[in-house]
Amino acid sequence: MLRDRTPGSGDDVPMRTIALVALLGIALPCAHARDFDDPDGIPGIDDLEALPVPEYRYILIRLENEAVFRKLEELGERWRDLGEQLEEKPGNAWLEARRSDIRGEIEEVSWKAYHLFDKQRVTISHWVSARNTTPGPTRYRRAAHRLLRNVFNTGTASDKLFTQLTKAVDQAQARLADGLEQDDEDPTDEGRARRERAEERIEQVERRLWLVADWLVPGEKMARIRGSLPMHFQNWDDPLEHARLLPGLGVGTINRIRALGAAIEAQAAPDEALIQANERIVDDESKPDEERRKAKQAIRGAEKRLAESQVDLFARLRRILGDEGWKKLQAIPPRLDPGTRMEDPGEILGQIAFTDEQKKSLVPRAKRYRELCEKTERAMEALERERAGQGADSPQMEMMEMREATLEARMGEHARAILKEVFLELNPQQAVDWVLGAKP
Repeated sequence: MLRDRTPGSGDDVPMRTIALVALLGIALPCAHARDFDDPDGIPGIDDLEALPVPEYRYILIRLENEAVFRKLEELGERWRDLGEQLEEKPGNAWLEARRSDIRGEIEEVSWKAYHLFDKQRVTISHWVSARNTTPGPTRYRRAAHRLLRNVFNTGTASDKLFTQLTKAVDQAQARLADGLEQDDEDPTDEGRARRERAEERIEQVERRLWLVADWLVPGEKMARIRGSLPMHFQNWDDPLEHARLLPGLGVGTINRIRALGAAIEAQAAPDEALIQANERIVDDESKPDEERRKAKQAIRGAEKRLAESQVDLFARLRRILGDEGWKKLQAIPPRLDPGTRMEDPGEILGQIAFTDEQKKSLVPRAKRYRELCEKTERAMEALERERAGQGADSPQMEMMEMREATLEARMGEHARAILKEVFLELNPQQAVDWVLGAKP
């Protein structure tokens, strides 16, 4: 279920607007600390969460149609409880018939819920694809990886590379997730440490897969992939900073992006405080039931306003960037923050076991990249000297910030260009080994 599972949270507190956490740094509890799990293995809910809808829009639709989603959850709980009873009484005809009846009710309600997403450009093919993804751990990741794999159908080196990469990642993450299911039963410090390591590994592998996609997948193809990704892959990590670092932005555009972030953060602050205050009331079982009910209602109202603020943010950001800038933002893969996209190629290439022949081909590339870096660094140093001679309120400061953003974007472009060249010449197993974190 979409529930907050933090200790003492109260079972029927709605899902938090976790998309705002990455966007604004708001410290809201995270209902999906491990999004590679199905929420609870509830049919219908799982299918809806696999739809290509931004998370904030999903939250908004859910909050505006609580009765439908509550019905789905209630049916799902009964369906799952009957499944547990069948494990104790296998072959019980009454239990099997009752479970089949409830599954039919779930189908009816989930079909009704699916139509709530009609205005989000969700099509019947999206619904069929979501329902056809095999349930279980890593379900949403596997669906995202399949999209990445299927966008290549030309028989090229990239096609073969992503086929092998995505299948290897699916297998590795499935093994790690299976181990997590077992470690969930271990309450010891050692069990918690194993869970943390496994979760970190799953995230590292996921991030590296999308980094390779960032280097090798053309922008128009990546934008097409992003538009069809499951809900949990629709968000950007820090979209405003990604937008600020897009190449070719003017000083006015950068300033409008900065002002937008400040405005949305100020708008969200009261609701953040309201949610935190009311969560304390919900968590306090000594409080009267009516007071806790009102607190839950207040939380839902604040969550709805926060989700609406995200709808507003992306609409305003799209207007600021214009069509071309928005297309560039859409071409940034999921799971990557701006810093990850700027990572030093030397650090990455140092983790790959190159053949002697490959090492020779790296020499001229390394020289070319070093020259580009030195040129950019000299420009940054000159900018810093110029900045030091200006007052904080100098009208030149805005122009300098634009030049700094341009230089940062250029460094990122240089890095991705070099990594693209190198990875296209690796054999697929070398790329797999790097993504999976094998030692060179």
